[in-house]
Amino acid sequence: MKKGIKILLLCGALLTAVVYFSCGGSGSSFDLFTTAEKTTPIILPSTTASVSSANWTMGNTLYEIYQLIREYKNDRDNGVIDGSNMHKALYGATEFVSSALKGCVEGGANSITEQAITSPFNFGDDLIAQTYNCAYNENSTGTPTTGGETTYTTSYAVKSSGGVYNVLVGCYYSQATQTSPSVIQLRYDSNTNDIIYNNAYFVNYTSGSMAGGSYNVRVYINGNTASHLFSLKLLKYSSGSPSIAGYGYSEGTDKYYLFKVDDINGTKYFCIPSNATEDTLKAMNDGGDPTPPDLCAGLVSGLPTNYKTDGSDSATSEASFKGTGDSHIILTWTK
Repeated sequence: MKKGIKILLLCGALLTAVVYFSCGGSGSSFDLFTTAEKTTPIILPSTTASVSSANWTMGNTLYEIYQLIREYKNDRDNGVIDGSNMHKALYGATEFVSSALKGCVEGGANSITEQAITSPFNFGDDLIAQTYNCAYNENSTGTPTTGGETTYTTSYAVKSSGGVYNVLVGCYYSQATQTSPSVIQLRYDSNTNDIIYNNAYFVNYTSGSMAGGSYNVRVYINGNTASHLFSLKLLKYSSGSPSIAGYGYSEGTDKYYLFKVDDINGTKYFCIPSNATEDTLKAMNDGGDPTPPDLCAGLVSGLPTNYKTDGSDSATSEASFKGTGDSHIILTWTK
C-alpha cells in the first residue's frame, strides 16, 4: 500500500456511529467495539514530538506495529487511518454485529433450527465452534462517497442465549474503485467476560490510482475484558508487513505484553508496557530482541503461533471465500 493513501475498507469501516444494541428479548446488551477495547492492546498517539526516531516510517517494524494497533477514534481518525488498523476494523465490524443481533429477535421471522453453519472463510485452527438458531441475508446501500455509491451484501447467523452471543457475518463491500469480501466470527460470554473474535478480509482495487493492487488482513483476538489478559494474532499481508503474535495484559499497573514478530528480517521479540504510547515505541530498538526480554519471559508460553508471512493463512483473492453467490460470502442453512 502506498504511503499517504488512506483506504476505507472492511464492511462497515465507512460507518460513522457505533450502535449500542440489545437482542433476544433477554435485556442483556453489549457493544463490540467498547467490549473488545477492554481486551486489546492500544498504542496511544503522542501529543508531543518529545522523542524522534529515524526509523519512524513505513517498512520499519515498530512503525508497522504502531499503525496496526494504534488507538482509533472515529471523529478524529476516519479517513486518516485505514482499515488495516485493528481498532478501526473492530469499529466497522460493530455495526454489522449490531445488525445481526437486531435481526434475530427470539422467535422472530429469521429463526431457524439450531445448527452449525459453515464459515465462508476457513479460519483453520482459529475457527470458533458455534451453532446458530437465526440466519438471514440483507442487501443495502450506504452513503455515496467520492469513489461512487457504496453497496453491501451481508449474510448473518446468530445464537443469543443467557448473555452468550455467537455471531457469524459475511459481508461484501462494493464501491466504484474497490471491492472487499469480509468474514467476522465472534463469541462473547457476558457472564465470564470472555471474548473471541475472528476476522478475515480481502481488498481488491478495481480502478483508479490503485487499480490492480490488493491486500488482505487476518485478525484473531482471545481475551477477557475483566482481567485484560489477551492473546492475539494479526497479519496485514503485503510486501514487508509483519505477522504478529501477542500475549499479555492490555491494561494494568506494571503490566506488559509480549509480541513475537515474523517479517522479512526473521523473528524478533518486543516487550511492551501496557500503557505504551507512540513515543514508547519510537524509543525502542526497531531490531527487537532475538529472545524474549526478561520482563516478558513469563509470557512466552501464552504466545499463539504466528500467521504465515507467505499469505497462505489469509485471503489472497475473492475466491478464498467459499460462500455462495457472486459475492462469495453468502451463508447457507436449513430453515
